[in-house]
Amino acid sequence: MTVRLVDDTLLRIYDWRGSGDFVELSGPRQNTHGAQLLEGLGGIFDAPVTQVEIRAATLPGAIPVTVRVAKRAIDLPVIVQGADSIAWQWWNRRLRRLLSPTHDSPLVVATLPWGPRWIGVRLRENPDDVFGVDPTLSRSHIWNLQFDAYDPDWRSRDLTATWRNTAGTGYGNLRIANRGDRRSYPKWVGGAGDWVLQQSPGGLWNPLPRMAAGEEWVADSHPLAFQLQSTANPNKWELLQRGFTRWIEGEGEYVFGVKVAGSSSAWCQLRLEQRFSHPWG
Repeated sequence: MTVRLVDDTLLRIYDWRGSGDFVELSGPRQNTHGAQLLEGLGGIFDAPVTQVEIRAATLPGAIPVTVRVAKRAIDLPVIVQGADSIAWQWWNRRLRRLLSPTHDSPLVVATLPWGPRWIGVRLRENPDDVFGVDPTLSRSHIWNLQFDAYDPDWRSRDLTATWRNTAGTGYGNLRIANRGDRRSYPKWVGGAGDWVLQQSPGGLWNPLPRMAAGEEWVADSHPLAFQLQSTANPNKWELLQRGFTRWIEGEGEYVFGVKVAGSSSAWCQLRLEQRFSHPWG
């Protein structure tokens, strides 16, 4: 049985290659691409958590240390249908080409009033669902797709704040908001100059290596990202005096300071991912 979440809820799967191709499984244009969501959608709302404990022989019970948020396991049953044999094969090919066991495909849920949020998913295993009837004859088949989301947070569009040294003071502030309820890692991009960035509001200042004219750079505090990337020197991160290790946690507005010398036209932009525990709410 096909199911729609609600009339104003949209669910799409996008191409892992970044081509922009997608299949809308639920929403105003469901079945436009020959595929529809079935009953049995699971795993999208709450990521599993594990309490990390210390159990000492001399103490009763256990001491909670932290909570580990595990990957999401998402079940997505889909029916693919076509007007004839060729149409079924075409729509089936389109859907399956969007998916990969080695790369993340964006799974997008859009609701009112929260807007679109997405999560990266990859095939846990290739579905091997039994053919009761040759689908080129029946023009219909159900795929019980199973995905893993190793980054368990839902995300919406990054918010940005830009500063330019137009006043020539060499000092400025970047004011930015975090609307999400999950930890977010600041990322800076900029151009030439001698930069010093405040890695967290009211926190330490990190000097960057000198950036030459025409050079652009990215400083990223995400623990799985390169701390510093440069268009002129791929090994520039080796020159960092101090790493970027701080994150933003909690909804609110934050102010980061920036300093620059050696360039009157210097610019810098701060980007903050908006991360959420749930696809809506």
